Amino acid sequence: MRQNEIEIPAPLTQNQLAAIPFLASSHTVSEAAKRIDITRATIYRWMEDDEFRAELQHQRNEAANLARAELKGLMLKSICVFADAMEDPNPQIRLKAARDSAYIAIKIDENETLRNRIDRLDDAIQLWKEKDFD
Repeated sequence: MRQNEIEIPAPLTQNQLAAIPFLASSHTVSEAAKRIDITRATIYRWMEDDEFRAELQHQRNEAANLARAELKGLMLKSICVFADAMEDPNPQIRLKAARDSAYIAIKIDENETLRNRIDRLDDAIQLWKEKDFD
């Protein structure tokens, strides 16, 4: 390659593109290889390709975002189930529902506190970078 030439990555093959959703949704490379009827060695060779790894990571992120959105959609339904369980005539069921609800509320509060701290740290880092470059 000449000094001023830029290497353009080769596009992914149809087989690679077809394999990515299976890899993103499989627990292991072996499981994905069986599902798409290729060898594990082929998948590992593909994994050496930056473009392939980037697309696989993108697909995994998209799947995780979709799963989070689905879970958020189920939150109201879950709260209604907890509320119903707290009205159950069985005191053991009421106690379990109350404990679980309190535990979840505490975890939500902890996560919110951590998110706020991270936001403040991000702000402080940004200010430090701006000051350092002036």
